[in-house]
Amino acid sequence: MGKASELLKVAAAEIGYLEKASNSDLDSKTANAGSNNYTKYGAWYGLNGPEAYWCHMFVSWCAWQSGNGGIIPKTASCYNGRDWFFERSRFHLRSAYTPKPGDIVYFSTGQYPSGGGHVGIVEKVQGGRVYTIEGNTSGASGVVSNGGGVARKSYPLDYSSIYGYGNPKYETEDDDMITQEQFNQMMETYLANLEQQQPDPWSQEHREWAEGSGLIAGDENGDKQYKAFCTREQLVTFMHRLYEMVK
Repeated sequence: MGKASELLKVAAAEIGYLEKASNSDLDSKTANAGSNNYTKYGAWYGLNGPEAYWCHMFVSWCAWQSGNGGIIPKTASCYNGRDWFFERSRFHLRSAYTPKPGDIVYFSTGQYPSGGGHVGIVEKVQGGRVYTIEGNTSGASGVVSNGGGVARKSYPLDYSSIYGYGNPKYETEDDDMITQEQFNQMMETYLANLEQQQPDPWSQEHREWAEGSGLIAGDENGDKQYKAFCTREQLVTFMHRLYEMVK
């Protein structure tokens, strides 16, 4: 398993890449620009030239470059990619799913319905729109399925040409984890807030007895800390006081 953040980092670095007029300067973003579908993504996949439509080869290349090759299919076909996710129960139709960063979005076009027309990578969802990074597209609005470059795009979440989303099985992102230092700080804040809370009325009679008998004496400031956690030091102190009261 890999990480969505790594996939997006690789894809974002490719924005501005233009397909080539011939099988040269494939690694350059802008040199030898043309409209013959020669790309470094096709060279990596093993399919290059005028009929090598490369939107899914771009997605697959980004996946393998980012360590996500095992959870995103290596294919040049949007239909094959869609089916790969479907067979693993990781494909969701647009109308029944809110996409996540790192999802693979499949588009329908007039010639290729049911998600077979184009594909991209979901970068984020914000303000009712899904933002993507796509290969073989352009910056023009709407789905551009043979636009010749890598570009950022965005669409309304209910955009009719979005057929659905493949959801790769990523591992937990580092961003979702916290360090021990961060955890300690969170606990300190939580405990400090807890200690400042006032005791509930239902315990008043018992508190008055405990304080009157000397079982609860409070700290050096007289704070009884009724909402704070009890340490073992405090526990043995209470037990000793109780023992002295009943012996």
